[in-house]
Amino acid sequence: MHEVALAAYPADPPRFYETPHSMHDRDALAALFRAAGFARVEVETVAAVGESESAALAARGLLRGTPLIGQLLERGLDLDALERAAAARLAAEFGDHPCRHPLAAHVVTATR
Repeated sequence: MHEVALAAYPADPPRFYETPHSMHDRDALAALFRAAGFARVEVETVAAVGESESAALAARGLLRGTPLIGQLLERGLDLDALERAAAARLAAEFGDHPCRHPLAAHVVTATR
């Protein structure tokens, strides 16, 4: 989704998706906890599968159901066209009816 938004406005790309997904590096995440004074730090990655009824609904949620919408509106982008492009990309990569995509989260357990 981030790539679709970047391609739509390369001169001043929306940066929303960089923030919530910025903690992808397990070692960097553990280092932050150690720097905060935690002695024992464990980082576990939990995998899951996300499922939407369709790629179009997934695209709608990713574009209009997050703070990204404000960044897109500020730039005057055609949201319907962007949503169609995003839906096509999601369908090609993860299927259309349903749209299933991998999810992962890092869970940190730390003690002082």
